Amino acid sequence: MSGHDDDLSPWNDDPLVQALRAPGTADELAGESEFVAAFRAAQPGAQTAHGTARGRLRLVGRRLGGGGTAVVVAVALGAGAAAAYTQNLPDPVQRAVHDVLGPVGVPAPEKPRTDGTPSTPESQAPSPGTQQPSSEQPPSQGPDEATTEPTDDPSEQPTEEPTDSPSASPTEPTTSPTETPTETPTSTPTPVTPTSVTLAGASHRAAPDEQVALTGTLTAADATPVAGQAVSLLQRQEDAWLPVATATSDEAGAISVTAPALTRTSAFRLAVGEELTSRVWRVVLVPTLTLTQRPSGSSTALDVTTRGGRAGDPVELVSPRPRGPVVVGRARLGADLSATFQVPSPSTRVRYVARLARTRAHAAVRAGVRLLPARPVAMSASVLDTTPGPGDTVVVSGTVTGPEGVVLPGRQVWLLLRTAGGDWRRLGSATSGADGSVSISAGTLDGNAAVRLRVGKVRSPVVALKLQPEWTATVTPGDRSAVIGGRVLGGGTGDRVLLRTVVDGVLTTVGEATLAADGSVRFQVPLPERRQVRYRLVLPRTPMHLRATTAVVVRAP
Repeated sequence: MSGHDDDLSPWNDDPLVQALRAPGTADELAGESEFVAAFRAAQPGAQTAHGTARGRLRLVGRRLGGGGTAVVVAVALGAGAAAAYTQNLPDPVQRAVHDVLGPVGVPAPEKPRTDGTPSTPESQAPSPGTQQPSSEQPPSQGPDEATTEPTDDPSEQPTEEPTDSPSASPTEPTTSPTETPTETPTSTPTPVTPTSVTLAGASHRAAPDEQVALTGTLTAADATPVAGQAVSLLQRQEDAWLPVATATSDEAGAISVTAPALTRTSAFRLAVGEELTSRVWRVVLVPTLTLTQRPSGSSTALDVTTRGGRAGDPVELVSPRPRGPVVVGRARLGADLSATFQVPSPSTRVRYVARLARTRAHAAVRAGVRLLPARPVAMSASVLDTTPGPGDTVVVSGTVTGPEGVVLPGRQVWLLLRTAGGDWRRLGSATSGADGSVSISAGTLDGNAAVRLRVGKVRSPVVALKLQPEWTATVTPGDRSAVIGGRVLGGGTGDRVLLRTVVDGVLTTVGEATLAADGSVRFQVPLPERRQVRYRLVLPRTPMHLRATTAVVVRAP
């Protein structure tokens, strides 16, 4: 070692020397112990080699001569030139080289100073011959102390100095092979190929616009559940299977998917890719059907409405009978999915059933309605002539009406009659016609009476009938007198009959008699001295009939 000058005290203030002597930063020393241990374990002669390397380093340091610039140039011209230009030197060394060779393109370190001293921009970098003060570097010492300082640093920090420079480069290749095999089995599990998929639903029937919930299970060949697999729900439309929904299997391989609102009978299945499909699950659309009634006079309108049917679908109206249903009418659904049937308004309870036939788009469905005869609320009665004669036939007419004035056909109506001083009794009955009207004959009357009609518990107003008796009279002249004879139809035996004429300008009763059993009466009057005398036969009114009169003329001989 003789012949070499080991005294570095002239460069104690040189930035490069200070950087080489400065302790490593926290980032530079990260993982130092692990890398040093790995390096020593991989090289059995590591300790010897390390000592030799330190000796060589010390030798190189002793051989440094000239100023700090010479040292920097030596580093730049050596293997560290590329490291300086690519910023792979430790931060203090990179900063020292940049301070000297910044003008020729050596970049500054990427990280800022950690010792509290702000980095010097390139424009303010000092000249190579200028020494910069350092807060960490102690003041210049004598030759003896400077000689021992390089020896102390390697001995006190045997692992820091050699480890700082290579720590960046060996760290990346060392961790890369270690992390790759560790993460591969965890993040990329062995894929499981599904071989079976099932599909089921709560029911094979659904209402219009109902969203059908379907479930399934995805498994592998060994019955292992397949999780995280995308599955498509296919629906048969016309002649093709089209996707309508998607789902993903859970950890148990279970699949839950909801089909779109159902508008017709449909078939569904699950598909995994283009090869694996489930069995078909068919869902039949069940339409809703309603049947309502609208009474209208002598007929009732039955309105059929549906939801889920199609325009043009056939509809039948049947009436159940003991020997089987009887088809009452046929129609087709219109554009508004409705149809109307007209049936007679019933007089008794009648049941009708509307049937919507099964098609490829939906199932068959039916709805029934029971027509109840409307309860009568009014009954009218009338007689064409309320003062009939003894031989006239009395006919009583009326109309049966229900709520809101609707006429009720097919109702049984009774004719009631009450004579003077008697009770009500039935004379006959009839059924109301299509317009709710009815006519019942009471026959001929032999006296005053009252009539009315009744349907159920509803009675018509009373109609009073007054019998109008009818006279027939004759005059039979004699030698000195004449006989006035008369017969009364509608009169009663013993009824009083008056004979009246005008005397001195006043109508005067000149005779009185009673009716015989045959209703006849006789009066004898003198022949008149002048041309003629006019007489009047009067049957006074009684409780059994009205007043009746007739006139006769007796002429002179």
